[in-house]
This record gives sequence, structure tokens and C-alpha cells, in this order.
Amino acid sequence: MNPKVNFHINFVLRELLNNAVEHGNAFDRNKKVICSICYGKQIVEICVRDEGAGFSSNMTAAPETNGANQQRSRGLWMIQQLGLTLDIKGNQVKAIYNWRV
Repeated sequence: MNPKVNFHINFVLRELLNNAVEHGNAFDRNKKVICSICYGKQIVEICVRDEGAGFSSNMTAAPETNGANQQRSRGLWMIQQLGLTLDIKGNQVKAIYNWRV
């Protein structure tokens, strides 16, 4: 696999899993994080779900337009800048990476 694609997938996995543990589950050891990865020749779908309350859709806005939360929204924004599509529903984030386009 292309080293650039490997880097992107690694970054996305770490960012989504860290967010689930820190923000979703608030470091509660009794709460679970579920991660699934589906892939094909040129597409990877990473789905991460935690046991938190979910978050607002404005967390994917560019950090400089996100006011007081700008230091807390960089990760999701960066994922989008890498070319992934984010599908956020409550406490589940699905990142879809299609490196053909």
C-alpha cells in the first residue's frame, strides 16, 4: 500500500480512537469503544463508536471558525482535509477513505 495512504489511515485511527476514549467515554474504564474497519482495493471505511452522549456536528468546522472550541476540533477537521468523508451520528463516527479520487 502507498505510504501516504498508510499514514492517513494510521492518523485517522488514532484520532478517532483517542476522541472516543477522551471525549466520548471521558476516560471511564468501564465504558467500551467499538472499532470496525472494512476495506477493499481502494476504499477503507473506519467506524468508531463509544458510550458517550455524542457530539455536535459543528466539531468538523475549520478550527479558526470554531471560537472557543478551536483547540478541540482540529482532529476531525484534519481528517476531512486528508480527503476522507465523515458521517457522524450521535456517538458513532464513520470515516470513509477513497484514494481513487
